[in-house]
Amino acid sequence: MQDVVILGHVNNERVRHVLGNAIHDPKSLDLPVLSTDAFDELYNGESNFKDSVDHFIFSVNTGEKPATSIMLYGDFEWSITQSSIDKFYIIENLSNDSYKLIERDDDTVFMCPDELAKQIKQEWFLHFSKQWLVITTDENRLGQIVNRLQDKASSEMELSSWRQYRDTKTISLWCPRT
Repeated sequence: MQDVVILGHVNNERVRHVLGNAIHDPKSLDLPVLSTDAFDELYNGESNFKDSVDHFIFSVNTGEKPATSIMLYGDFEWSITQSSIDKFYIIENLSNDSYKLIERDDDTVFMCPDELAKQIKQEWFLHFSKQWLVITTDENRLGQIVNRLQDKASSEMELSSWRQYRDTKTISLWCPRT
């Protein structure tokens, strides 16, 4: 979309290859990104995104309502994915295969009730299909992304040089307005 400020790509097939050759237990790396959270549950847990996701694409967009979006391409099963997400988020049905996710309260951290009430819960909007999982912070943007994927519409921006570049990389980042 025209309002993209950061566009990133992770080739998870290459990540699996690197982790598979470097170490047998990625948990032993003790990296913050591998903490026990929703990402860890989806990637290493029952959903096993580690093996079922081929590519992660993420973007940060400006516009009327700034948004962060993540698109995962792979092979997904909703019942398993839903079970993993449900541990961290309340799932509300929006429409066919689209959901609103509201962060659950963390019962393990003690906080005064008035401070707890001030906590802002991040809402996410998710669309699920067998091949794509789209997550974004803006419900309208979710519809735009899903429509574009379903219609196989081309990008509003010229991305061929970035796509060619990212095809040879494990992780790539593009900032079109620099």
